[in-house]
Amino acid sequence: MDGGTATGVDKKAGGKLIVSTNALEVSGTNSKGQFSIKDGVSKNYELDDGSGLIVMEDTQAIDTILDEHATMQSLGKDTGTKVQANAVYDLGRSDQNGSITYSSKAISENMVINNGRANVWAGTMVNVSVRGNDGILEVMKPQINYAPAMLVDKVVVSEGASFRTHGAVDTSKADVSLENSVWAIIADITTTNQNTLLNLANLAMSVDLPLYFQTSVIT
Repeated sequence: MDGGTATGVDKKAGGKLIVSTNALEVSGTNSKGQFSIKDGVSKNYELDDGSGLIVMEDTQAIDTILDEHATMQSLGKDTGTKVQANAVYDLGRSDQNGSITYSSKAISENMVINNGRANVWAGTMVNVSVRGNDGILEVMKPQINYAPAMLVDKVVVSEGASFRTHGAVDTSKADVSLENSVWAIIADITTTNQNTLLNLANLAMSVDLPLYFQTSVIT
């Protein structure tokens, strides 16, 4: 739904609804209570079982919950997003009917990933925690003509979760903490990206935790 109006929606578990923050107005109830999308702002939106939310540039999402294989693509700003139960979140990238768009202006703040997956393609992620054996935070290599994705402040990886970074990701302002988890640093060598630099504000690791460096040549 993009540019339409829907009110009084009763979003029960298992009900599929795909909307963008460009919708004129969407409101109703879900298992957490009232939710709304109005004037470019999504509040308390809960998604599950294939439901999706697209946060467009210059719009925002507040306190979104992704559960049960839900998806969220953010080109704008989101705060307090929870990604769990095999849900997938993408920052700085959207794919709408095969048309892919990137945005370096995208920003995510205070995300919690609990056995879900977050892919950071572009933009800035501020204060994120990822946990659980199925929890993954993966920062992709920079796209051509776009600045590298940036991690800022706390990046807390625990309880068997995985943290993966590709290429020249900007971690210079990141305070990374690893506990019973893995960080894989992957150097994707191409004609436009020859170096992978690691520059951290701080790194704290539990004893004997693995930190992997992998070189991947792309032709």
